[in-house]
Amino acid sequence: MSRHEIAAVVCARWENDYIVEFLRYYRKLGYSHVYLYCNDDSPRSLYEAVYDFVSGDRPFVTFTHVKFQGLQHQI
Repeated sequence: MSRHEIAAVVCARWENDYIVEFLRYYRKLGYSHVYLYCNDDSPRSLYEAVYDFVSGDRPFVTFTHVKFQGLQHQI
């Protein structure tokens, strides 16, 4: 069995205002984990917005910054 029963893989760019609502919604739907790929120029704002989801003993989010634009297909 995989590490997470139901996981989502998402890419976000300039989603600071909506990301927390999105993550709460996915948690409510029953997802056990979200792999979040940040495609912002600087990941700081998005990381700060999701910090509560990436911290703790069992984080809900795995956060990865992809610093080059246009790599959504490779993600």
